[in-house]
Parts: sequence; structure tokens; C-alpha cells
Amino acid sequence: PRSVALLQSLRLMRTAVGQWCCCCRHNAVHAAAAGSPGRVLRATNANAAEAARVLREGGVVAVPTDTIYGIAAHAGINDSVSRLWDLKGRPTTLPIAVAVHDVDAIARCARVEHLPQGLLHALLPGPVTVLLPRLEGKSAELASTLNPGVSTIGVRVPHDDFIRVVLAELKAPVALTSANASGASSTLAVDEFEHMWPNLDAVFDGGRIASGRSGSTIVDLTDAKADGTPWNFRVVRDGSALSPTVETVQKYGGVRSHE
Repeated sequence: PRSVALLQSLRLMRTAVGQWCCCCRHNAVHAAAAGSPGRVLRATNANAAEAARVLREGGVVAVPTDTIYGIAAHAGINDSVSRLWDLKGRPTTLPIAVAVHDVDAIARCARVEHLPQGLLHALLPGPVTVLLPRLEGKSAELASTLNPGVSTIGVRVPHDDFIRVVLAELKAPVALTSANASGASSTLAVDEFEHMWPNLDAVFDGGRIASGRSGSTIVDLTDAKADGTPWNFRVVRDGSALSPTVETVQKYGGVRSHE
């Protein structure tokens, strides 16, 4: 009878739909495991290798720092740096800083021979960005798309275990900027920039950062002198460590300029 045939057809349709849904669920899980955009992972040392892998392959990730959440890209890959500008909606006239895993690695992207001995180790690791002459030539590790036409580079060594382990694993600097649209408030928790997740290759959640939203203190050390004579320095941004930064630089012969 027609009713029996219709019933059998409906059963076949349900079976096919069920198989299709099962297949879709399998594919979704597989995509997430392979590294789908917007995935959120804990910011643990166990996941540091995964963060380094994504960065090495040209991806962009969100990471906690000692001040605010940031988004990072391999500083030596032109396309990755360009993608960082696009994600931020940031004018290329506003430079982006880089982060390295320890003080000695700063010399791989900036000139440091003019600095008083011990100054960088006195300031870093910590919530400070030091502005230095950019290292040019074959030995430099920075992409040409990173701050084109700018002769200086801001460098950070964050006092945060996760990002420093990632950087040590990567063995290269990252371009690092705050995890928010250009001009918006800085973020202290991953849910505050949830709208950016789909455009990121991974988000590493280190919990809420116990800090203000002012970011790192930026200090210009381009005119520093290693010969013991006084030299001028400038605070570009007050940030979260203004007083200790100024006091430290002054101990090494720096005279603050308010120009």
C-alpha cells in the first residue's frame, strides 16, 4: 500500500539525516582539533608549544601579558604582521612593539651598544616597553611590513610565564599589540574581546589580569650614553610603571625630558 511505502521513505530520510548530522559533528570536532579560528585554550606551559606552532605557521593569537591581553604575530613574517594591522584596524602610522623572551634577545631586533651596562636588566622583565634604534640589515629579524619607515622599535620582555615560554619555544620576536580595536579600551579578560575571536587562530586564556588598563610604560632610550655622562630620556606613555621606570633610568645617568 502507498501508506507503507511512504512510511518506509520517511524512515530512510530520518536515517540519512541522522548520518549527515553525525558526519557534520565529526567534521566540526576534527576542524577544532586541527586549529579552527576562535578556539580558546588555557594559557598553560603545556599549551605554549601549540601557541608557538600557530605563530610559526603565520597565525595570529591572543595571549595574556603582565599588564593587559595582547594579540601577537610572528614579527618576521610580512603577511602575519599585515594581518595584525588589519585585525586592529590600526593606522600604520602608529607603530607596533615587539616582545622577546629575555633581555639578551633584544639585541636581535634593536641596537643596544649605546646603553649603560645593566640598564635593560634593571628595567626588564616587567611592564615596560623600551624604545630603541631599530636593528637593520641581514641580521635583523623584523618584517619589512612592521612599522615601515620608522627608525626605532619598541621592545618588551613581559613578566608573564606563559608568553615568555611561548617566545622561548618560538625562538623569534613577536609583534604584540593590545587585544582590542584601535582606539577602544584595553582588555583584562578574554570575554572582553570575544568579538575578535573568529578572526584569531587561537585565544589563550590566562584568567583575569590583576592590573589596570593603562598598559606598559613606554620609555625612549634612543639617546642613552654608555660613557657615564648625563643623557636625556623621554616617557612616551605613563603606563602602569611610571615611577619605578623613571627612578631606574635616572640611576643610570638619564635626565628626563618633558618635550
